[in-house]
Amino acid sequence: MTEQDYAKIVAKNLKRIAYDRGKSQADISRDLGISKQTLSSWMNGNRLPRMSKIDRLCNYFNCLREDILEPHADNFFYGGELKRISDFDIRLIEAYHAAPIGRQESVRSLLGLEV
Repeated sequence: MTEQDYAKIVAKNLKRIAYDRGKSQADISRDLGISKQTLSSWMNGNRLPRMSKIDRLCNYFNCLREDILEPHADNFFYGGELKRISDFDIRLIEAYHAAPIGRQESVRSLLGLEV
């Protein structure tokens, strides 16, 4: 993976963690003393934070390095069980929504779902 790929992963994870914790970019910038421009560049995937900044973010969000640095499969509860949505699952959903209505109906029919 390229540095740009890692920057995008970090950006996605930072956005998710901030949202989950109810923190805005302004909150994070103020609380950690990080300029708004620098934080924005991290959260937009334009730059990677240094490891010392990753550690500060981990302490702030009470999370592990891997929560920020590694690709994250989204979790959700369904039928009382914890399920995982992979990046592939997300691509399938996006492709379904981008397909013409007729193809969406064909997919639902193929899967035995009501059209």
